[in-house]
Amino acid sequence: MFNRQKRNQFMPVTARLNGLRAWLLAGGLVALTSLSVHAEDRACTLEGKVNALGTLIDTKDCLVVMNAELPGARLKESCTALAQLAAVGGGGPAKVTYSEKCPSNPQAVCKHFMGQPVDYYYYRRDAELLEKTRKGCGQTGGTWWTP
Repeated sequence: MFNRQKRNQFMPVTARLNGLRAWLLAGGLVALTSLSVHAEDRACTLEGKVNALGTLIDTKDCLVVMNAELPGARLKESCTALAQLAAVGGGGPAKVTYSEKCPSNPQAVCKHFMGQPVDYYYYRRDAELLEKTRKGCGQTGGTWWTP
């Protein structure tokens, strides 16, 4: 029988998204173009202009699954749900790319995003939004890392 901690490990990344924290962490993700995920794909990069808290921003974010036990279908499910959450804010369609890993040179990374075996990479954030994102990362169980 799974205990609660073990059961949470297999929850989709987005299962615990809520309110402003989710928007700050996911701010920049928008409607997702349907793409197939290959077995070796462990990451999805989302790029586009989106409405984040009332401001149009050019963003690039990447989600990477760190646990081989989580299948590619879970990655696509998580990316799709994050994209749908952002689209509610009025953003436009994003370019979505699935790959083996996230692009190099992020501004920062939220390790164990939402307490899950997932790291979330941030690119193209201004200082104010990056600081809000850092706070949101810590409040939701993640660990902030700056290269």
